[in-house]
Amino acid sequence: MKIYAIVLLFALTLASCQNKNVGTAVFTNGITVSTNGFRIINDTVTFDTKGLLLPYLKYKNKYYCEHYNSNKPGIDDIAEIYIIDKNGNIDSTNNAPFSNLGKQDFHASHDSIFYSTYYDESDFYLNEKNKEWLSIKKVDDVIFEDDDYYVTTLYYGEWGGATWFKDKKTGVEYEAPVAAFAVRRAKGTYFLVTSHAIYKLMHPKLLVNVGKGAYHSYRGLKNVGKFYSRKSKGNYDALEIIYQSKILQGDDYKFYSAPSFVLNNNLYVVMTDSSKTYVATICKKQLVRVTNIGDSISLHEDDNAYRNRHISQSIPFTTGKRELYGILEIKNDTIFLHYFKHR
Repeated sequence: MKIYAIVLLFALTLASCQNKNVGTAVFTNGITVSTNGFRIINDTVTFDTKGLLLPYLKYKNKYYCEHYNSNKPGIDDIAEIYIIDKNGNIDSTNNAPFSNLGKQDFHASHDSIFYSTYYDESDFYLNEKNKEWLSIKKVDDVIFEDDDYYVTTLYYGEWGGATWFKDKKTGVEYEAPVAAFAVRRAKGTYFLVTSHAIYKLMHPKLLVNVGKGAYHSYRGLKNVGKFYSRKSKGNYDALEIIYQSKILQGDDYKFYSAPSFVLNNNLYVVMTDSSKTYVATICKKQLVRVTNIGDSISLHEDDNAYRNRHISQSIPFTTGKRELYGILEIKNDTIFLHYFKHR
């Protein structure tokens, strides 16, 4: 009995040591610029952890970051997830289920933090109390929801993608033949933002009625072939292109899944052009610059980062300087530039 108690105490001690504070961060307020109805606010997060710390997501006053042991991580380096809370504490998480994010990502959904994979049948949920990742049943790739529709999407790269508007009253799904990385609604109209274009949809019921359960029937690795070989549901007649990139899909990294938001019932997108990042609107199928965000920052995201557009508008950016990078956050008419710097 005595030996059992010692073993139990050792196990509990070991578990507590795994969830440890690995550093501290200091928050410094910067300048605020008001222009053309927007506020641009700069601040800096200075941290003292060893290695490379890259911000990926900001949600509920916490930063979720990738951490690498080296300042120049190689392809075999193992990425950990560190969390910076509002008091500047930096904690590591246990059981991070991946090596490099690549085609995967962690994101905010259903008021929690999840890690989703490209094809796998399961996802991972972050237990915030224990800072531990737990394997769970795969969560929906929901990208939009209002009183009428629950909208999901699937993107299988070269195998295609689609978006489904599920009627909340009937459960019937209406399929758009494009993988929308964001859906916004303004002035009673839905806008679908894809990897190379923005479409306007007056009413989801103008799309093809595919019955119930279509989205779930195509999820996961075992259903990729089923999705690819299915009968085409391509009703482009319901979609109107209001903007299309002039560069071939896959080559336009400046536009790829442009961050979008609605303010005062108008649709806006955040663009990177050369080394400038700015807010733009769309007029006569052209981008019209509204206000400049920064002259020396460039947005960058992984393919599946669209998941962070639904609940948390978090977009990583670079500055061209290895020791200075950050995350852009959109909140209504305010755009935050959170710079990260090693102390």
